[in-house]
Amino acid sequence: MAHVILTALFSVAVGAVACGDNPPTMITQWGTSGFGIGQFDWPQGAALGLSGEVFVADRNNNRIQVFTDEGQYLRSWGSFGNTDGLLSGPTGLARAANGSLYVVDFPSRIQIFGPDGTFLGRVPHQPGVNLLNPRSIAFGPDGNLWVANTLNNEVLKLSPQGVLLARASTRWGPTNWVAVNSRGEALVVDNNLYIERYASDGTLLGFFGPWSPFVPRGSIPFFATVAVDRDDNVYVGAEGGVGDRCFLYKLNSSGDLLATWGTPGAGPGEVGAVAGIAVADLGDIFVVDIGNARVERFRFVPTSVPTRSWGHLKHAYRAPR
Repeated sequence: MAHVILTALFSVAVGAVACGDNPPTMITQWGTSGFGIGQFDWPQGAALGLSGEVFVADRNNNRIQVFTDEGQYLRSWGSFGNTDGLLSGPTGLARAANGSLYVVDFPSRIQIFGPDGTFLGRVPHQPGVNLLNPRSIAFGPDGNLWVANTLNNEVLKLSPQGVLLARASTRWGPTNWVAVNSRGEALVVDNNLYIERYASDGTLLGFFGPWSPFVPRGSIPFFATVAVDRDDNVYVGAEGGVGDRCFLYKLNSSGDLLATWGTPGAGPGEVGAVAGIAVADLGDIFVVDIGNARVERFRFVPTSVPTRSWGHLKHAYRAPR
């Protein structure tokens, strides 16, 4: 019976898509390894501000750096510490509707900052909530917060005041990343090949798993990051295990694979490992490349169709005499 239920929940895309099929264009990239302005040490997590600025969690430098969408450095804040307003290995970022930035770091807490870095408070610890090294957070359309509670192998839905609204235990090990679509469903990646999909109340709805047609045995990606765009397309990033395969995948809301890109390497458009994805309203994709200590910006450019005048069309389709 359990096998029947699992089969009903699990779907695999039929068509195989080779690595590099339908890839986006790389627009720009910025960052190098280091601790100076605009440099990164093990970056993880990104979020986009109301004005389009890009917030990046610079984990080992214990700070948040802010850039324009072209990569120009704007400001940064943070120094190491476990007290309010200080940071200890920040990872996941989420921007609230009012523009404030929610940050998770390793004292197992969620801090709130203004876009200028002003400390505004933290999400209170409420009864029934035991945060254990949460790695990422995401806001749903209802304004509530989903938390990938990594070492407790679960995803939590919290009110902005930290009240527990829903809980779901993930199926295969530590919960790495969470994103929320326009229907309020949470998409979760953990230590497996699949994306788990949960309803707003925490009920398991199913799995995305279109990897087997093109991922050979012995070269299994370790999916670590997930994001959605305003059309509910899903973007997944791998942190390792890709072999000579791609690090980045785009799926539609049904789980059908649409595009792959990001071959391993350090050149333009190549990827060392993915540890964060943020998608702008107009569709640009910002990828935190933890392996190369940089951010890469991609865009899917529509295929142009040659224009033809009405006279040309009439001539082309004139009935033969």
